[in-house]
Amino acid sequence: MTLLEICLSIAAVFSSSASQLCMKSASLSKLKINQLIMLSAGIFGQLFSVLCAVITLRTLPLSYLITFAAMAYIIVPVGGHLAFGDKLNRQFWLGAGLIILGIIVASH
Repeated sequence: MTLLEICLSIAAVFSSSASQLCMKSASLSKLKINQLIMLSAGIFGQLFSVLCAVITLRTLPLSYLITFAAMAYIIVPVGGHLAFGDKLNRQFWLGAGLIILGIIVASH
């Protein structure tokens, strides 16, 4: 795996995760202009994520990219907790630990 492939994979995951948080923010906003701005940012983030993934998949097997994509199952809830006060219970942290363990196992 090259440094470029790693960077593009991480960019795909983080932009997809950020876009989901933008869409949640849009759904919570009471001002229409804020809804439009956050929804637009969410759409742009998803498009950027897809672009990064497509570029990465030119040279990287899908099985490697999917390993990175699993990080979104941790990033989005933690981001929701930090930005919106969403609750994270013990089951979440247990699941997050299993995901991290799976990423480690799959990457070796």
